[in-house]
Amino acid sequence: MPENSLEKLFLTGKSGTIGKHFRKQSDSTFFDVTDRNDAEKWFKERDLLGATFLHLAALVGESQVSSDLKRALEVNITGTINVAKLALQQGVKRFLFASTSHIYRSSSGAISEDYEKFPQNTYAQMKFEAENALLEIFKDDFDKLVIFRIFSILDFGTADYTLGGKVTEAINNQKKILIKCALDRRDFLTPRNVSSAIEYCIHSNLAGGIYNICSGEPRTVKEAVEQMLVLANLPLNFFEFENKHSNSPEIFGNNSKIIKAAPGIESLLKWKLIPPQS
Repeated sequence: MPENSLEKLFLTGKSGTIGKHFRKQSDSTFFDVTDRNDAEKWFKERDLLGATFLHLAALVGESQVSSDLKRALEVNITGTINVAKLALQQGVKRFLFASTSHIYRSSSGAISEDYEKFPQNTYAQMKFEAENALLEIFKDDFDKLVIFRIFSILDFGTADYTLGGKVTEAINNQKKILIKCALDRRDFLTPRNVSSAIEYCIHSNLAGGIYNICSGEPRTVKEAVEQMLVLANLPLNFFEFENKHSNSPEIFGNNSKIIKAAPGIESLLKWKLIPPQS
């Protein structure tokens, strides 16, 4: 990884799925992103000149968003706008934002950054609106804005509302479950993969722009879960698989843009599971 130990990195969402895997040297933010006054106080008390600011904080997942739509709007859109405006005013070198691949229309081929946008759900719609707000805020400083569109996350021990969380719980409890829409194809990464890739981009001084973070290696949900079962020393028939597609049968990305912009990142864009602890 390129060395730049003097790089100042501040981030929101450090306790989240991706944020908790960032290096200890990064500085967490402790303020309510939806409270403009609280956020402004935090920013004014710190020197962000020349720093990188990574905004990960969000209410993630359709079930989480739908259960508290008002709060989700405040966090995912209003909070993003608050943080971005303050970071720009305080002279950050770069503002990095974590978006989602679900803003794209489903495709039978690898999705590039310029592919048609068609948010798949309410959560994706919020991320899409947040992206557009950021593009407006940074219209005169576009070189300072980096948007990462993160594709599918799958790992042991993720949040209980995710596929990885449900699989982990079922394995721990030795409980058979139905894996729905098992024929859907995705290109998975673990949270560690994503955090490592973002850190690599920060050290590489990635140019402003929009980038997919993905493996570019599609596999069916069934194939991915079967690999998890193998690592957990369980038979492949431990779960029941629904051999159907969802309304978005294929979502996998083209990562050539980020590979070209950050040479050497390829090895980090591989789905690498670590066997669960017994």
